[in-house]
Amino acid sequence: ELGTKVQKLSGTFQKAGILMMGAGLAITGGMLKMADSYSKAGEELLNMSKRTGIGVKALSEMKYMADLNGTSLDNMETSIRSMQRGLLDASQGTGVANEALATLGIKIGDIINLKPEEQFWLISSALADVEDPSLKAALAMDLFGKSGTDLLPILANGTQGIADMKAEAERLNVVFDEDSAAAAAKFQEAKDKIGKSLEGLAAAIAETMIPQLTSFFDKIALVVT
Repeated sequence: ELGTKVQKLSGTFQKAGILMMGAGLAITGGMLKMADSYSKAGEELLNMSKRTGIGVKALSEMKYMADLNGTSLDNMETSIRSMQRGLLDASQGTGVANEALATLGIKIGDIINLKPEEQFWLISSALADVEDPSLKAALAMDLFGKSGTDLLPILANGTQGIADMKAEAERLNVVFDEDSAAAAAKFQEAKDKIGKSLEGLAAAIAETMIPQLTSFFDKIALVVT
């Protein structure tokens, strides 16, 4: 009877151990998945920062706003590029952006030397406070190109709405800074290197085994035929 009880207890402990190990693997796998998702987002923002000159923090805020309002960060990047081209033309006294800035009461001399994110927020805030929907849409396209209309939902609640979304992004901890984005990109780089190393190992193993497998299959073919 004692032996039976011990055996049952042993089986119970073994099952519990298996369950705990499974739970541990699930937790670890979940954490790795979260880390991978987080690092991909950081890497994307860092690369976009290099392309646009806009800081990672500002891009994080823009991404949050884009996700909330049915557009994408890629569309916002397109808008930013159009804005930068328009400001360059305006600094030379040409282009539709020149007139649009004047309509908003923004002097090109006051904006041209600002950081790209400061230029974006200044123009966006001025646009957000335009009450006429048709005029707002027209100015958005003049300043941000065809994709400027994608920004209209973000601008719908005025300057205060933009400020509230920025604060909410901070509160939810979805805002990257330069260091956290760089660390995320480094994680992705390390993961990619491991993947390439495993591919190389698989290729080396295959290269070694293929001649032996070929010989084995040739012998089988001789027997079958």
